[in-house]
Amino acid sequence: MKDLSQGRGRMRGGKLETARRLFLRNRLLESQIVLNGLLRREPQNYAANLLMGNILSDLGRLKDALIRFDRALAIEPMNPEGHELKANALLGEGCLKEAERCARSALKLAIKLGPDEYPALDLIYDILVNSLIEQKRFRSAEKVALEGIRVTKSDILRCHLDRIRRCLTSTKKGR
Repeated sequence: MKDLSQGRGRMRGGKLETARRLFLRNRLLESQIVLNGLLRREPQNYAANLLMGNILSDLGRLKDALIRFDRALAIEPMNPEGHELKANALLGEGCLKEAERCARSALKLAIKLGPDEYPALDLIYDILVNSLIEQKRFRSAEKVALEGIRVTKSDILRCHLDRIRRCLTSTKKGR
């Protein structure tokens, strides 16, 4: 479950705030009901589409979540959060190349904003590294993990790096 409490995605006001609070309490179906009403009135609401995508993702409905993330990206294509969330859902669906592409888009946009404006860079690096590992592209994963560690100081990326290096070592031994 993605924590939207940092205020990313312009979460504010009325029904959207109610839906966000329900989501954060893991009351997904109630949050979905509130959002359905809001999205009927405001289908172009970026934050509501993102939150609905998160709910659907948490409910295991990744294909439906992807539709919501695409709607959000149609509204705000330059917002890295939509790309990040879509990449994560694609990774869950096993669409590794597309997850990689979305994560790279998210990373490019987030880096332009900087860590003060987009503090979740480590999450994007994590998704990107995972997609590369799943594709067995260990050298690329190692390079991205090292870059991510340099930029974010992330412990999870350090763990990935150890795993990647074990995979590279075992691959060499197997030859």
